Amino acid sequence: MKKTLVTSLFLIIASAAQAEFSIKALHCGPRGSFFTALLSDLAIPDFFPPEQFLVRTLIAEPILGDLSVCDEYQAVNLGESCQEHDTCYMTLGANKDSCDETLLSGWKQSCRERYVGSSANSLFCLDACEQTIELMYGGLRYDDGSFCPSCTAFENSQASARRRISLD
Repeated sequence: MKKTLVTSLFLIIASAAQAEFSIKALHCGPRGSFFTALLSDLAIPDFFPPEQFLVRTLIAEPILGDLSVCDEYQAVNLGESCQEHDTCYMTLGANKDSCDETLLSGWKQSCRERYVGSSANSLFCLDACEQTIELMYGGLRYDDGSFCPSCTAFENSQASARRRISLD
C-alpha cells in the first residue's frame, strides 16, 4: 500500500512538473531529466518570488522572511537572463566567466527594474530578490575542483557548438 502511494505521488508530481516545463519554457538550470529539472527548480527558480509552493514555503521564506508583500508586484522574470546565458554558453569560443557575469548582471537588473521606489515593501522585495540571486549565482559558480556542474554544462554546450559548426 505504502509503495503504491509513493509511486502514485511520484507519477503525479512528475506529470505536473512536465506540464509546467512545457508551459513556461524558460527553465533556469539544466533540464536533462526529471531529477535535474526538479533540482533546478529548487535551486534556480525561473521567477522571484518563486512560484512553486514548496520552494517558496520550505526554502525561500525561511531564509528571506514572509514574501507575501512581494506578491503585490508582478513576479521578476529571471528566465530571460537564463536563456541569454544558455545562448552565451552555446556560442563557440565564449568565455564562461563572462557568460556567468552577464547572467548575474541581468538578474540584478531584472530585480532593480521590478522593485523601484523607496517604500518599505519595495526595498524589502529588492533586497530579498538580490539575496536570492546571490545564492543562485553562488550555486552556479560552485567549483570544488572535482564537482562543477556549470563547468560541465559549459563544456557540453561548447562541444555541441563545435559539432554544429562542423556540420555546416
